[in-house]
This record gives sequence, C-alpha cells and structure tokens, in this order.
Amino acid sequence: MSNQAKRQKAIIEKFYESFRDSFFDEPEARHPEALKAFQKAEFGEDTLQQLDEFNRWMYEENSRNKRIYAFCEEQVVGQQSAIGLELSVLGEKVPSAYAIDLRVRPEWKMKGLGVAMIGSIMKKYELLIGLGVSDEAFSMFSRQGWKDMGKLDYLIKPVSWRGLLTSKSGGLDRLKRLAATAYCKLGDWLSRNSHRDFKLSPVDLLDENIDQLYQAYQKSHITYLRNAEELSWRYQSFKFTGDYELYELSNNQGVTVALAVLHRIMQDNKQVVMISEIVSEEKYYPHLLCAIDRLLREKPADVISYQGCDKEFVKALKKQRYFERPYGSRFMFYTENEALASKLSDRNKWRVSSGDSDLEFHL
Repeated sequence: MSNQAKRQKAIIEKFYESFRDSFFDEPEARHPEALKAFQKAEFGEDTLQQLDEFNRWMYEENSRNKRIYAFCEEQVVGQQSAIGLELSVLGEKVPSAYAIDLRVRPEWKMKGLGVAMIGSIMKKYELLIGLGVSDEAFSMFSRQGWKDMGKLDYLIKPVSWRGLLTSKSGGLDRLKRLAATAYCKLGDWLSRNSHRDFKLSPVDLLDENIDQLYQAYQKSHITYLRNAEELSWRYQSFKFTGDYELYELSNNQGVTVALAVLHRIMQDNKQVVMISEIVSEEKYYPHLLCAIDRLLREKPADVISYQGCDKEFVKALKKQRYFERPYGSRFMFYTENEALASKLSDRNKWRVSSGDSDLEFHL
C-alpha cells in the first residue's frame, strides 16, 4: 500500500471512529419515523427509498444487503447502503458489494460523516463497486483511492418510428432521426429469418440450470454470480418500476444456452425495453439479439436500450444496429487488495449491466 493510500485509510478510520456509535445497521430500522423523514427529505417524496414495501424487499428479504444510517441529535443525518454479492474474478469468488444511496443532510456535510459511512461499508466487504457515481461522490471516492473505470456503455435502438423522436425534434434533426430508424427497420427486415434455429421463451420458474450458464464463462470474466434464488428475488419479486420479463434462449435440440432479462418501462411517453441482464456465452450473443428483435415484433415497444460493460456484447449490439450514446453512468471500484485491484483494472474482462446495481431503482 502506498503512503498516500495509508494516509487516506487513516483519515477514513479517524472519521469512522468519530461517528461509529451513531451508526445503526439492523434490517428493521430502530428509528423508523426519523429514517423515513430523512429519506423523504434527501431522496424525495416519490422515490423507492422511503417506501416501507421497498425497504422490506431490499433489506429484510435479502440478508446480503446492508443499510447503515447515522442517528445524531434525535434525527437521522446520513444513510449509506450496499447490495451484497459474490463476484467472480476470473474464477475466484470475492465477497463484494455495490455501494449505493449515500446521502448526508446538508448541515452535516463537510464534517466527515460521508467518509465515515463509506468507511463503515468498506469494513464489511473485500471489494466495493460504484455504478452511477455522482460528481460529488466521485470527488470523495477519488480522494479515498477508488479506481475510476470510466463510464458504462450506453446503446439504443429504435423499434417504432417515434422511438428516436423527442418533443424538440424538428427540421433536419427530425429527418436524421427518422433516417436512422429507417436504417434499423430495413436491417431488421432483411435479417428477420436469421438464427431461426434458436427460440426465445418466457421463464416463470428459475432452476439450478442457471448456475451452469454462469459457469460457462465465469473463469474468463469479472462478473456477478447469481443463483436462481437471487435472480428470482431481484427480478421476479421486484414490483416497483415497470415489469421485468425473463426469457431463455434454446437451440433446436431444446437445450437452454442463454438467459435474458428485459425491463419494460414508460419513459417520456414511450414504451422502453431495457436489456437488464444477459447470462450467456459470447458465441450466443447474435442469436439472442435476433431473437429479441423477433420478440419486439410480437410485443411492440418504441425503443430498446442497454447500459453496461461487456466488450463483446457491445460489439454484437453495434452489429445489430444499436447506436452508442454518451449517457453511460460512471463506474468505479475500491479494494485494499493490490493483487485483486490489478486483475480488476482490465475493463475488457468486466461483465456489468444496469440490473446489477441500483441504476434501475431510479427510473
């Protein structure tokens, strides 16, 4: 560990010791009314964080997840949460978490509380990951030694003629957007019979076969390892924003070779389908994307999008006429294990998607 890293660790430890007696991390909050008042003030009246049903789903139904809040002077003054997971780093299992929902009351900022809260989470996991890191958090994380991995890739593809249009689209801009949509529609029509030997079917009940799909590529990638129970919790029991649809891709022998999770939401008066998660070997990406195109002809949408980090999947999306857009969320990680950090620094090995963290909690 470098001298600078040691100094930063000492600073984090100092602030953590100053606030640790005010921290509470039970799944069922000890100060429920004060916590809800804080969440309404800092997250907003219409956000998931202040809903009792969401908090039960998030913290009581999944023991891996943690929420820490600071109670000082008869009020909640800060909150930090974590989505616990097991990350496969080139086949090695690493206890990890996505750091989410860091909030501090304005009058308590610049006192070290935010540093102390993230320090508390650091003590619980070997690796922390941040997706959708705000500018304010980015500055603090950078000082603490987090590794900046750039921004997630963000790609979209119009499905209907209104898919790329906005209320401000007019004149030449409108013509460009319609031309891009025509290009996609023509390409989809010409490839409509491609990969017909693969079939996409809805999944109602997940089983242990999902583990085999992960095992096919985990030794060569850095990826979130989920079992059937975790996938069901994340997607099938989530009832808060839009609808999740799970599909399995099978070959002409009936063997399941991939799983796709799609998230349907209404956004700006358009039906948007998000590719939330893909569990597949890279060789099946073209088959899967063609099958999704056929699905969208049966269950129409206006636009389909993907946000994540998966080099080969992004290549496949571009071949399937998805357009890259500059809207990707910031991506960072933190670990004190230098050997692990070296492995994690290769962005091309990561397979991350918007469904992994809390990015889809804020739609």
